Amino acid sequence: MTTQESHDDLHSRVYQARLKAARLRREVFTQPDPSRPVDLLAELEQAECALSEAETALSEAQSSDPNSGAVVNTAAGQAAVMGAQTTGLEVQVHLRMAQLPTALYHLLRVDQTPLVSCRVQNASAEIRRVRVTTFIEGYSARAASSFEIPPAVEYTFNHLPTLFHERVREISELTRATLNLLVEDLDSGKVEIHETYPVWLLARSTAPLLVRDPKTGGW
Repeated sequence: MTTQESHDDLHSRVYQARLKAARLRREVFTQPDPSRPVDLLAELEQAECALSEAETALSEAQSSDPNSGAVVNTAAGQAAVMGAQTTGLEVQVHLRMAQLPTALYHLLRVDQTPLVSCRVQNASAEIRRVRVTTFIEGYSARAASSFEIPPAVEYTFNHLPTLFHERVREISELTRATLNLLVEDLDSGKVEIHETYPVWLLARSTAPLLVRDPKTGGW
């Protein structure tokens, strides 16, 4: 990654390269004879190389950044009005899938491949009861869990909201959706964090072997 190329630039480069490669794959493999025309095959090969290079650059940038994939990080000052100094809680939320494989999503396990990881640290001197709720607006049920966190202890909530079958079966192309995240302090009844974040849903007809983890940069 060059000094001028930010994470957003890299994500954009990967997205554009992926769209181009997908378009060329459709053009090549819908031909009566996929081995022709030669020019189209060469263009597809170049597009696949560009996509691979862009994904490698993004992976390297993410693996070297401890905040990579973070949706919310109150400890890093992303939410100036909340954090250890004001509420006694620090929240860091990571998105764990760059895209959601809708065709295979129902086979995944939350303990192995969560969609969201929410780390909450209790910086106060009292036990804090915290509830985390996540869902994809219009596409999933709500995933909710609560935990009593002792003083000076952190706890990670992992969520994999259940997708609505009747909604995802209609997804025929890469679709942008909204992840809704709510973190509540059950003792005070106050909202600690309420944020939304864009996520990408892969087409129902797409069955990827691997999905990138934005937090680690791995697959």
